[in-house]
Amino acid sequence: ISCPARQLRKIPSSTWFRFGRLLEAASTAFVVLTPEPMISNAAARLVLEPRFTLESLEMDRELLLGEITPRMEETSDASRRIARMA
Repeated sequence: ISCPARQLRKIPSSTWFRFGRLLEAASTAFVVLTPEPMISNAAARLVLEPRFTLESLEMDRELLLGEITPRMEETSDASRRIARMA
């Protein structure tokens, strides 16, 4: 499902919280891809950091993918949730 970022910003944080509470009891992941952090109660965030230069404009798409560095960020809520589940 594709949704513009401005529409995602209109969704109240209480709705995201309800989604999280529903999924807490299940072995299910709810993945939302956004151009910036928008969901305050996310357990973790996958941040894709591009390292592009002007020369990147001339590179093939496959090579550009290699220039993106993934980084996982745990939110402060995530550590509390993990502690509760243990």
